[in-house]
Amino acid sequence: PHGHSAGDAILVEITNAIQNAVPPSSLVARSGGEEFAILTVTDDAVGLSRLADDIRLTVSSSTDATVSVGGVCAEIIEATYHSDHPTLSELMDRLSAQADQLLYAAKGMGRNRAETATVAPSYWRHLRSSPTDEQDDGH
Repeated sequence: PHGHSAGDAILVEITNAIQNAVPPSSLVARSGGEEFAILTVTDDAVGLSRLADDIRLTVSSSTDATVSVGGVCAEIIEATYHSDHPTLSELMDRLSAQADQLLYAAKGMGRNRAETATVAPSYWRHLRSSPTDEQDDGH
């Protein structure tokens, strides 16, 4: 079978395989074409690497698709928005761009691979923990 219906069926198979590989609390979304974005919680970079491999292996064994995975592990600290700092949306865009680079690196190394990286907590430190951090202490 060929055409849109065959492509749609493959995407459904891949989606089901991904959802079987990730923790139930994960968010899985198609981000365009044949790419998916997954937002999940792991304990550390090792956990992310293990999860990326699990996704790759589950999709490969459940479908005829060749899979490459790029993932970013970011320690998210409690923060609130401050006007002269990036918004959460901008930070998510940065993470997405980094994950995209890792995906293309994985594809460039022969496909059917998983590449992950850790974003240092300093990546987020320019956000303030609360608006009161900037208030004058009365002196």
